[in-house]
Amino acid sequence: MAHPYCRESIALREGKTYLIMGKSDDLIKDKDGMMYMLGEGTWIEYWPTEPECQQPAFREPCLGIKEATADLVTYGCPT
Repeated sequence: MAHPYCRESIALREGKTYLIMGKSDDLIKDKDGMMYMLGEGTWIEYWPTEPECQQPAFREPCLGIKEATADLVTYGCPT
């Protein structure tokens, strides 16, 4: 659920994958799992599929996301 302006400007699409990063304070745990409250410091990046990563338009974002996630898996979150 979001304010209509926010919903339109973010333009998230069902069935797509996104990398979402922000403050741990924005994570809400409940009996069904976790929810992430999107705030002013939240970073959202579309995570292209493997076939999309082969296209020139997605090459840079794919490389950046893969590098960032590898660093997070290896070293954890710095803050």
